[in-house]
Amino acid sequence: DLTGANLSGANLSGANLTIANLTIANLTIANLTGADLTGVNLESANLSGADLSGVDLSGADLAYEDLSKANLTGANLTGANLTNAKLTNANLTGANLTSANLETANLTGAKLTNANLTSADLEAANLTGAKLSSADLTSADLTSANLTGADLTSANLTSVNLTSANLTDVDLDGVDLDGVTR
Repeated sequence: DLTGANLSGANLSGANLTIANLTIANLTIANLTGADLTGVNLESANLSGADLSGVDLSGADLAYEDLSKANLTGANLTGANLTNAKLTNANLTGANLTSANLETANLTGAKLTNANLTSADLEAANLTGAKLSSADLTSADLTSANLTGADLTSANLTSVNLTSANLTDVDLDGVDLDGVTR
Protein backbone atom coordinates (compact mmCIF):
# COMPACT_ATOMS: atom_id res chain seq x y z
CA ASP A 1 0.00 0.00 0.00
CA LEU A 2 1.60 3.23 -1.23
CA THR A 3 -1.25 5.54 -0.20
CA GLY A 4 0.09 9.08 0.22
CA ALA A 5 3.67 8.04 -0.59
CA ASN A 6 6.11 10.75 -1.64
CA LEU A 7 7.65 9.33 -4.80
CA SER A 8 8.55 12.67 -6.32
CA GLY A 9 11.44 12.22 -8.75
CA ALA A 10 11.59 8.45 -8.10
CA ASN A 11 12.90 6.13 -10.81
CA LEU A 12 10.16 3.52 -11.19
CA SER A 13 11.08 2.65 -14.76
CA GLY A 14 9.93 -0.90 -15.57
CA ALA A 15 8.47 -1.39 -12.08
CA ASN A 16 5.60 -3.82 -11.57
CA LEU A 17 2.93 -1.70 -9.90
CA THR A 18 0.02 -3.97 -10.85
CA ILE A 19 -2.98 -3.27 -8.63
CA ALA A 20 -0.92 -0.95 -6.42
CA ASN A 21 -2.73 1.64 -4.34
CA LEU A 22 -1.16 5.02 -5.15
CA THR A 23 -4.05 7.09 -3.82
CA ILE A 24 -2.90 10.67 -3.02
CA ALA A 25 0.70 9.70 -3.91
CA ASN A 26 3.11 12.40 -5.05
CA LEU A 27 4.58 11.20 -8.34
CA THR A 28 5.71 14.58 -9.68
CA ILE A 29 8.59 14.22 -12.15
CA ALA A 30 8.76 10.46 -11.41
CA ASN A 31 10.08 8.15 -14.15
CA LEU A 32 7.44 5.50 -14.84
CA THR A 33 8.63 4.59 -18.34
CA GLY A 34 7.66 1.01 -19.14
CA ALA A 35 6.08 0.44 -15.73
CA ASP A 36 3.16 -1.98 -15.46
CA LEU A 37 0.27 0.11 -14.13
CA THR A 38 -2.49 -2.41 -14.83
CA GLY A 39 -5.30 -1.91 -12.34
CA VAL A 40 -3.38 0.69 -10.33
CA ASN A 41 -5.38 3.13 -8.19
CA LEU A 42 -4.14 6.67 -8.90
CA GLU A 43 -7.03 8.53 -7.27
CA SER A 44 -5.95 12.08 -6.36
CA ALA A 45 -2.31 11.28 -7.20
CA ASN A 46 -0.11 14.12 -8.52
CA LEU A 47 1.52 13.06 -11.80
CA SER A 48 2.60 16.50 -13.02
CA GLY A 49 5.85 16.30 -14.96
CA ALA A 50 5.94 12.49 -14.67
CA ASP A 51 7.43 10.41 -17.50
CA LEU A 52 4.72 7.95 -18.50
CA SER A 53 5.96 7.39 -22.06
CA GLY A 54 4.84 4.07 -23.52
CA VAL A 55 2.86 3.14 -20.40
CA ASP A 56 -0.37 1.12 -20.69
CA LEU A 57 -3.12 3.04 -18.90
CA SER A 58 -6.00 1.58 -20.93
CA GLY A 59 -9.26 1.83 -19.02
CA ALA A 60 -7.59 3.75 -16.19
CA ASP A 61 -9.59 6.18 -14.06
CA LEU A 62 -7.60 9.41 -14.22
CA ALA A 63 -10.52 11.79 -13.67
CA TYR A 64 -9.46 15.08 -12.04
CA GLU A 65 -5.77 14.01 -12.11
CA ASP A 66 -2.95 16.54 -12.50
CA LEU A 67 -0.95 15.39 -15.52
CA SER A 68 0.33 18.84 -16.47
CA LYS A 69 3.66 18.71 -18.31
CA ALA A 70 3.58 14.88 -18.12
CA ASN A 71 5.26 12.90 -20.89
CA LEU A 72 2.68 10.45 -22.24
CA THR A 73 4.36 9.90 -25.60
CA GLY A 74 3.08 6.66 -27.13
CA ALA A 75 1.01 5.85 -24.02
CA ASN A 76 -2.05 3.61 -24.34
CA LEU A 77 -5.02 5.46 -22.84
CA THR A 78 -7.71 3.53 -24.72
CA GLY A 79 -11.02 3.92 -22.91
CA ALA A 80 -9.38 5.87 -20.06
CA ASN A 81 -11.46 8.26 -17.97
CA LEU A 82 -9.73 11.65 -18.06
CA THR A 83 -12.81 13.71 -17.18
CA ASN A 84 -11.72 17.14 -15.96
CA ALA A 85 -8.05 16.04 -15.93
CA LYS A 86 -5.36 18.71 -16.07
CA LEU A 87 -3.16 17.97 -19.09
CA THR A 88 -1.77 21.46 -19.71
CA ASN A 89 1.42 21.32 -21.79
CA ALA A 90 1.42 17.51 -21.60
CA ASN A 91 3.15 15.58 -24.38
CA LEU A 92 0.74 13.01 -25.85
CA THR A 93 2.52 12.57 -29.19
CA GLY A 94 1.45 9.28 -30.75
CA ALA A 95 -0.70 8.37 -27.74
CA ASN A 96 -3.71 6.10 -28.21
CA LEU A 97 -6.80 7.81 -26.74
CA THR A 98 -9.39 5.76 -28.63
CA SER A 99 -12.78 6.07 -26.87
CA ALA A 100 -11.17 8.00 -23.99
CA ASN A 101 -13.38 10.33 -21.95
CA LEU A 102 -11.74 13.77 -21.93
CA GLU A 103 -14.91 15.71 -21.15
CA THR A 104 -14.03 19.14 -19.63
CA ALA A 105 -10.32 18.19 -19.59
CA ASN A 106 -7.77 21.02 -19.74
CA LEU A 107 -5.43 20.31 -22.67
CA THR A 108 -4.15 23.87 -23.07
CA GLY A 109 -0.87 23.77 -25.00
CA ALA A 110 -0.87 19.95 -25.07
CA LYS A 111 1.02 18.19 -27.85
CA LEU A 112 -1.23 15.58 -29.50
CA THR A 113 0.63 15.22 -32.80
CA ASN A 114 -0.19 11.87 -34.46
CA ALA A 115 -2.40 10.92 -31.49
CA ASN A 116 -5.33 8.56 -32.03
CA LEU A 117 -8.49 10.20 -30.64
CA THR A 118 -10.98 8.04 -32.56
CA SER A 119 -14.41 8.20 -30.85
CA ALA A 120 -12.95 10.22 -27.96
CA ASP A 121 -15.30 12.42 -25.90
CA LEU A 122 -13.81 15.92 -25.79
CA GLU A 123 -17.04 17.72 -24.97
CA ALA A 124 -16.32 21.14 -23.41
CA ALA A 125 -12.59 20.33 -23.31
CA ASN A 126 -10.09 23.21 -23.38
CA LEU A 127 -7.70 22.66 -26.30
CA THR A 128 -6.45 26.26 -26.53
CA GLY A 129 -3.14 26.26 -28.42
CA ALA A 130 -3.05 22.45 -28.57
CA LYS A 131 -0.97 20.78 -31.31
CA LEU A 132 -3.19 18.21 -33.06
CA SER A 133 -1.37 18.01 -36.39
CA SER A 134 -1.94 14.65 -38.13
CA ALA A 135 -4.10 13.48 -35.20
CA ASP A 136 -6.95 11.05 -35.93
CA LEU A 137 -10.17 12.51 -34.53
CA THR A 138 -12.55 10.26 -36.46
CA SER A 139 -16.01 10.31 -34.81
CA ALA A 140 -14.72 12.37 -31.86
CA ASP A 141 -17.16 14.60 -29.97
CA LEU A 142 -15.82 18.16 -29.65
CA THR A 143 -19.17 19.74 -28.77
CA SER A 144 -18.56 23.10 -27.04
CA ALA A 145 -14.78 22.49 -26.99
CA ASN A 146 -12.44 25.49 -26.99
CA LEU A 147 -9.96 25.06 -29.85
CA THR A 148 -8.74 28.67 -29.96
CA GLY A 149 -5.37 28.79 -31.73
CA ALA A 150 -5.14 24.99 -32.02
CA ASP A 151 -3.08 23.41 -34.82
CA LEU A 152 -5.16 20.80 -36.67
CA THR A 153 -2.93 20.67 -39.76
CA SER A 154 -3.63 17.45 -41.71
CA ALA A 155 -5.78 16.05 -38.87
CA ASN A 156 -8.48 13.50 -39.72
CA LEU A 157 -11.84 15.06 -38.79
CA THR A 158 -14.09 12.45 -40.43
CA SER A 159 -17.53 12.49 -38.73
CA VAL A 160 -16.33 14.84 -35.96
CA ASN A 161 -18.94 16.79 -33.99
CA LEU A 162 -17.88 20.45 -33.66
CA THR A 163 -21.27 21.81 -32.58
CA SER A 164 -20.76 25.09 -30.64
CA ALA A 165 -16.98 24.58 -30.62
CA ASN A 166 -14.77 27.70 -30.57
CA LEU A 167 -12.62 27.54 -33.71
CA THR A 168 -11.05 31.02 -33.46
CA ASP A 169 -7.64 31.10 -35.19
CA VAL A 170 -7.56 27.31 -35.69
CA ASP A 171 -5.08 26.07 -38.33
CA LEU A 172 -7.02 23.69 -40.61
CA ASP A 173 -4.48 23.38 -43.45
CA GLY A 174 -4.91 20.10 -45.29
CA VAL A 175 -8.11 19.19 -43.40
CA ASP A 176 -11.17 17.81 -45.19
CA LEU A 177 -14.26 19.23 -43.45
CA ASP A 178 -16.77 17.08 -45.37
CA GLY A 179 -18.92 15.11 -42.92
CA VAL A 180 -18.05 17.38 -39.98
CA THR A 181 -21.03 18.39 -37.83
CA ARG A 182 -20.89 22.09 -37.00
